[in-house]
Amino acid sequence: MVPGDSLAGAIAATVAYQDVYSFAPRVDEIHRFLVGWRATLQEVQDELTNNKGLQELFDEREGCWFFRGKDHLVPRRLRFGEHSQRLWPRA
Repeated sequence: MVPGDSLAGAIAATVAYQDVYSFAPRVDEIHRFLVGWRATLQEVQDELTNNKGLQELFDEREGCWFFRGKDHLVPRRLRFGEHSQRLWPRA
């Protein structure tokens, strides 16, 4: 269980919001878009790796965080990232 009024709750809310868009964020993106809480990048990283409640909610692969059972978002995220990098110079 993750308490709502905590850094862990803010991380869960941030990943949940990004999950609506089928996006598996990296730690720096979770930190950048953290919902309703201020924390350093290191604090976010520490919470993701050490908080038992978050460990029950999320998995991590190739630097991307996602809800358990939604590991299909990682290859999608990586594929879209490669595609956008190819398009960026033309933009």
